[in-house]
Amino acid sequence: VLHGCIPVIVQDHIVQPLEELLPYDAFSIRLPTSDIPHMEARLRAVSHEQLVRMYRALKAVHRAFLWPLDLGGLAHNYTLAALAMRVKQTA
Repeated sequence: VLHGCIPVIVQDHIVQPLEELLPYDAFSIRLPTSDIPHMEARLRAVSHEQLVRMYRALKAVHRAFLWPLDLGGLAHNYTLAALAMRVKQTA
């Protein structure tokens, strides 16, 4: 994410970090583990327009994965917001 790469998530039924706050579907590609044999074809099927949309979405949220404040990192803020949401849900 920090290097501008579109994440390819190959996991079934796993919640990603900060998923309750970040639109992973907008900036990542998710594949079930059953698609591993067809991964190359699935990735090649992603259109240029889809990639451009994903890159734009990724650029909008990349600071949520960056910790150093002097580099504009917002990971601390996002982590606190996610924890606050979880506390409210359990209260």
